[in-house]
Amino acid sequence: LLLSGGPAPWRSDRTGYSETLSGVSQTAGFRAELETGRASHNGVPHSFRVTCLELGEQVGLVVVGNKISEDNRYPATESLTVRVRCEVPALLLLTHTLPPPPPSCPPSEEVAVMVGQDVKFNYLVKTSDDLLFDNSSSLLFQFHSSDDDLLSLDAGSVSGVEKSGSAGVSHLQNKPGSAHLTVTVSRYDEKYRATQDQAALELESSLVKNLKLKLVEELIISPTSLTMFNYEEGLREVTVVGGSGTFSADVDNSEVVNMSGGGGETSPLQLSPHIQGVTTLTVQDLCLPDQIARCKVHVTGPAEVKIRSVS
Repeated sequence: LLLSGGPAPWRSDRTGYSETLSGVSQTAGFRAELETGRASHNGVPHSFRVTCLELGEQVGLVVVGNKISEDNRYPATESLTVRVRCEVPALLLLTHTLPPPPPSCPPSEEVAVMVGQDVKFNYLVKTSDDLLFDNSSSLLFQFHSSDDDLLSLDAGSVSGVEKSGSAGVSHLQNKPGSAHLTVTVSRYDEKYRATQDQAALELESSLVKNLKLKLVEELIISPTSLTMFNYEEGLREVTVVGGSGTFSADVDNSEVVNMSGGGGETSPLQLSPHIQGVTTLTVQDLCLPDQIARCKVHVTGPAEVKIRSVS
């Protein structure tokens, strides 16, 4: 529990300075210890380690100030009432900091993300009545990657190793595929627990959450330039690979060519000529809007026919 402000120690006599946090009732449901390693003035918070002894809302009184001394006959003292709610972890949240997909992106359990980048994630804990814990440092979180060749974790949250905290970074390799990050919390950190009983450190039921990532490469259209003869059966196909696998396609002049098919990597776009001219086929990823590919399309007829003798 961190608090800032309040009186600073008296310069000529610091021995009379005190910081206390105690329950307002005789049967306080918590125990508070001052963390003496922190400075408690000049804007640095007063730091207390609060240990819950029973569930429910607990009311405490913080008192910070100096005592009367020969040099300080009228010492400054301030107090503050704080409320601490002691609850059991019931729900684990796992979120990422990637931009949200546009509304056009079809619903999917997997989040499409470009290969070769870092993805930051946050993990938070809630109570059974949906209240967010201000601090989850007393819990131990375990991390696991379904495929270390695709998704690895930073040194602060190595796969399979427990740590406390609320955020981490995953590193994506430069190849496509599906990888899942799993965060599990099943026990308390013993250094924050008011018991030496190992069984009491375990949660009644483990909390597990998954982040499913689909690693994709750059959206590519093939070919990027196309010349077609203007006749009725002059059908040509354009292939789209990479990206999330779902895309929209449009030509800027629909009078030049007619377009059909598409909508996925397994279904190529089909172009049929209509009139002579030039148009551009634009493909945009529905889930990764910055992924755009274009193909220049020329529709023409034979300008001349030459006949020559081979003898």
